[in-house]
Amino acid sequence: MTRFIYAFLLLSLSTLAACAPTAEPPCGVLAADFITEFDPLIERFYDAALIADSSPRMSLPGPVADLQAIRRELDAIDTDLPCARSVQQPALTYMDHIIEGIILFMRDEPKVKITNEIKIAVENRTAFMDARAAIDDEIQQATREANE
Repeated sequence: MTRFIYAFLLLSLSTLAACAPTAEPPCGVLAADFITEFDPLIERFYDAALIADSSPRMSLPGPVADLQAIRRELDAIDTDLPCARSVQQPALTYMDHIIEGIILFMRDEPKVKITNEIKIAVENRTAFMDARAAIDDEIQQATREANE
C-alpha cells in the first residue's frame, strides 16, 4: 500500500511538473524508493531484536547473526539524498549499538556497559524516527500542494 501511495504521489507530481515551472520535488518525495526499502528492513530488525531479547544467552549467536545481516542490508542501500541519509545513518548507529549490547550480554560483561550501549541506541532510534517523520511530513505537504 505504501508503494502505491508513493507511486501515486510521484505520478501526480510529475504530471504537475509538466504543467508548472520546473521545481525540484522535496527530498522526502525523492526518497520514496529509499523509504520503500527502509521501512521493511527496520521492521525486520525490530522483530529480530525481540527474538534476541527473549532468547537465552547460549542461543543468541543465531539472532545476532540475523541482526547483523539486516544491518548490512540497510548499509547497502545507496542514497545520496540528504533526507534519506538523515534516516539511514542514525538507524545504522542504532543497529550497531543494539547488536553490541547483545554481544556484551553474551560475554557476560558488566551491566553498565550493556546499559550504555542501549542508551546510545535509543538516542539514535529517536533521531532516525524524527528524520523518518520529517520525510512523511514532506510527502503529505507535497500531496496537499498537488491537490490544490
